[in-house]
Amino acid sequence: MPAVIATSTQVLKYLPGPRDDPFSFDLTQFNKIINGMATSFNNPGTDAAAGTNVMSVVLEVPKAMLGTVAATLNVWLETKKKILIDAIDIELKFVAFGGPTGTSNPGLTSDHVNGNDKPFLASFPYLAAPF
Repeated sequence: MPAVIATSTQVLKYLPGPRDDPFSFDLTQFNKIINGMATSFNNPGTDAAAGTNVMSVVLEVPKAMLGTVAATLNVWLETKKKILIDAIDIELKFVAFGGPTGTSNPGLTSDHVNGNDKPFLASFPYLAAPF
């Protein structure tokens, strides 16, 4: 149920409600590895969040509404910019299992889940529609 609040010169858009879970990670295989029941991720991996929804508040605010004074904006947010890297693989490679060069344990440096189970939208509200 999208809603729009308009002012005379600017538009703030918001959408509260369920959306497809945008997080993608092979949590099941990761737990098997941590518990010694597997030694590497499967290829392809299985997105543990596939087919699930999250409650979201999607908000789009024009930059002009934020003002020009440098201040802290205390929010947790996702941007509409497309993420071109797999943050989980980066973490697995350099923080968890890859060692100093990122190549110490090749079977543990990617969960092989390469994107969301549903495509993100190119315009507001950006997150994929719920199931």
